[in-house]
Amino acid sequence: DKTLKFSFVPKVVHPWYDVVQQGVAKAVEEFKERGIEIEVKWDAIPEAEITAHMKRIEANIAAQPDGLAISCLDPATNTQLINDAINAGLNVITFDTDAPESLRKLYVGHNKDFQDGYDLAEFLAEKIGEKGKIGILSGTLTAPNHVGRVNGFKEAIAKYPDIEIV
Repeated sequence: DKTLKFSFVPKVVHPWYDVVQQGVAKAVEEFKERGIEIEVKWDAIPEAEITAHMKRIEANIAAQPDGLAISCLDPATNTQLINDAINAGLNVITFDTDAPESLRKLYVGHNKDFQDGYDLAEFLAEKIGEKGKIGILSGTLTAPNHVGRVNGFKEAIAKYPDIEIV
């Protein structure tokens, strides 16, 4: 009988999250067709900085939304806030990057980041004839999903002595 309020706190402003936001908007439309009104607050920080991210999470907890979705910038520091929110009665999920040690209700995302990086390195090695100089581009250096991809990539590429990471 009321408008539901959901807050999303991604790690950072980034085009990848634009696609996520479009999916959220589509879901809001679908629920509206069923007579369920949802108001969404999208609250991203401009740069991936842990203190700023934590402050955004805290502010959204204080607003007491019906649901809070967090893309964890640093699961170790995000876990306590997530647990505090849940203990205060909020419905909290994680998306994109998880805090698996938290009390979050569920995680929406992919958790095979190391393997993704490994597979990408294998693909790249084949495409460049197993030799050459390469660079690694990553998003947020502290984000566990990005760290996992880079680590998987480095492990696989190390098998190719004629490929140098520069």
